[in-house]
Amino acid sequence: MGAAQILSAANRRWRSWRRDAALSRGISGSVGTVRRCDKVGSVWQIGPENAIEPVEVRLRPSTSDADVFGEVILQEAYNPWFKPITTLVEAGCGVEALSQKAVLIVDCGANIGLSSLYFRLLFPNAQVVSVEADWENFRALCSQPFASAIRPVWAAVNDRVEPLSVEPSEYGSWGTRVRISDGGSGVAAVRIEDLFAELGDTHPPFLVKVDIEGSEERLFRTNLEWLDRTPIVVIELHDWMFPGSPVSANALRAFAERNRVAVTRNGHFWSISPDLLGEAARRSH
Repeated sequence: MGAAQILSAANRRWRSWRRDAALSRGISGSVGTVRRCDKVGSVWQIGPENAIEPVEVRLRPSTSDADVFGEVILQEAYNPWFKPITTLVEAGCGVEALSQKAVLIVDCGANIGLSSLYFRLLFPNAQVVSVEADWENFRALCSQPFASAIRPVWAAVNDRVEPLSVEPSEYGSWGTRVRISDGGSGVAAVRIEDLFAELGDTHPPFLVKVDIEGSEERLFRTNLEWLDRTPIVVIELHDWMFPGSPVSANALRAFAERNRVAVTRNGHFWSISPDLLGEAARRSH
């Protein structure tokens, strides 16, 4: 091995050691200090501001959980405080005031609940509904120490109640797909509008996150009353998973037919209603 290769290997070891040391000490973010509690990264703690006890998160080994954790908690891919959202909110009550209000957030495709936890930490008085179709992911979600702070629902979001089945994919535990049932592992269908009807009186709808591996084609097909009540929708589009099939077309059409602003950020598509968001900010003043 030459001198340049030796130096390169030493630099990689140094960067790895520095990263590991930083994660063990804790890294500050919007939801508090994030700290790794073991060498393999299966147990983490998040210490929100003014929290007496940090929130513990458990990741399953040899799964995509670590990747989801990195994207959602460390990289904060779902942080909504960017323009134009902050501009619209500051014209009303302000970001800090709105963050403390009792709002409804629906997490569609919650996986093991990391995005639900992230939203709950950003909005401590929110009702966060975590909808997950895959049974193993849902079991992991319910076993999380923070599960009591959110509302887990074992179901698949859909535009109508119809028989659905869950199928694995080559993308592992964060790529499970839901299809019209043909005798596979069944799962209940739930409409977002029905979740709103159950909880929307005390917690006005504020944000819906959608990451459902191509099922957005059905979710945005019909029955979009919920969209007309939701200030912010953040969605991961999955045309790339289905070459030649525009599974995002219904969603994009639904957004385009309404007075909504489109922003792409951190690999996600954000659809924002200035009217609804402004109303939410004024209502919270």
